[in-house]
Amino acid sequence: MEAIIETASHLKLKVPDNPQQVTYEPASKYLDPLKKHLEENCSIPYVSIIVPVKLTHTALKKLKPVIFDRPRTRNVFSVEGFPDRRKIVLKSCANNSEDDIYEHPAIQSFIDNSPLSMKGMFQRSIHLVRTSYKDINVEQVLRILLPSDIEEIPSAFEVAGTLAHVNLREDCLPYRKIIGQVILDKNQPRLKTVVNKVGSIVNEFRTFPMEVIAGENNTEVEVKEEGCRFRLNFAEVYWNSRLQFEHRRLVNLIAKDPSESKNKELNKTTDGFKSTVVVADLMCGVGPFAIPLSFLHGIKVYANDLNPKSFKYLVENKNLNASKSKPKDLLQTYNMDGRAFVRYLERENMLYHHVIMNLPAIAIEFLDIFRGWHPPIAYPDHLPTIHVHCFVKYVTSEDMRGKAIKRCEVALGCQLDEGRDSVKIHVVRDVSPNKNMLCISFRLPEQVKSLARISLDNCEGDQTESNLKKPRLE
Repeated sequence: MEAIIETASHLKLKVPDNPQQVTYEPASKYLDPLKKHLEENCSIPYVSIIVPVKLTHTALKKLKPVIFDRPRTRNVFSVEGFPDRRKIVLKSCANNSEDDIYEHPAIQSFIDNSPLSMKGMFQRSIHLVRTSYKDINVEQVLRILLPSDIEEIPSAFEVAGTLAHVNLREDCLPYRKIIGQVILDKNQPRLKTVVNKVGSIVNEFRTFPMEVIAGENNTEVEVKEEGCRFRLNFAEVYWNSRLQFEHRRLVNLIAKDPSESKNKELNKTTDGFKSTVVVADLMCGVGPFAIPLSFLHGIKVYANDLNPKSFKYLVENKNLNASKSKPKDLLQTYNMDGRAFVRYLERENMLYHHVIMNLPAIAIEFLDIFRGWHPPIAYPDHLPTIHVHCFVKYVTSEDMRGKAIKRCEVALGCQLDEGRDSVKIHVVRDVSPNKNMLCISFRLPEQVKSLARISLDNCEGDQTESNLKKPRLE
């Protein structure tokens, strides 16, 4: 790779006096010369080894750690004038004088254990490997083109359907169209659009401003996760592909919950309802928890989100995943404020065994809605299990655990007993050094029933905080 970079050094960009100069020029202005250069000039000499033709198959297995391996590129060639021999290309560039790949233990062992009559047929050799634009990856292209001042090459990205999402640092922004186009080139036809985050999540709907830097100006995608299909507009709703394992974990945890089997009488009135467990998903987004719970595990879910766009896709995903054996009525969808939704379920005397609160930036604050909470009249002793996601900055693991529990206690207005209330804390992922995303699960404490209820002002009753309309549901 270093040899390729060296041959194309004249194409490396310099930091412009006016960054906008690069920003508004098409990526092809910089990529086309590179493609042409590689086609015309890049035949790189690689070290190779000549072996007896009868040992070719064995050599490919024994020498695998040191053999040149590039998609759609041959690494075994005939030797002119010697039909009984083959040339195998190794992964070492011949220009690297400090790397004697022939001394590698795999090569030495292979030669030493070969038949004595064939030992004289082994030879060192060189093979020219043509390298075109299609043969080098995102990082390699960007190492050739981007200024040397940029230390960390931005080759990583997240994928949602046919869309790639990057989060470029400020020093890379002038070259964002080049970066986006290279990512697109190297991942076709899988990807069609590349976007760059241009701001933080600042609104109540958890979306962030973004810019299309390559490909189609279309942020509508379809994602497949755990056997379910999700349609969404990446610019209008919240979706994080890194949370797929948390979606799976919590869905399976709830689906395997044996503790609610005593409530089987609840199911006698609902045709096709397979499970005894009922879930309230307060901030459900487009349904990454609700859809698999309902249509993979037959669990009744009351799913709510404040974002009208999320609600639209939630309903669409419900219809997309439902079938004759997976009836739509397993999933009831709502478009309300999260606190108002809890009050609505309470007023309607609706029983639920698990509550999902996946809004990590502020979900813990919503626990105050359970002050003064009462279960359905028919189940006076019932207390649901809460699963609330949050971000916590910490110094030690004990510090992290203590802070998370304390924040829940402050919002609830009462203490949590780790034994009695079955408190469990799961680390979802590292967000940054000393900051984790957590899921805190616990049984709602009995004490909340005696606490004073918070006022929701205009949100009380059949209204939402945002539009004071009757709950929108399907």
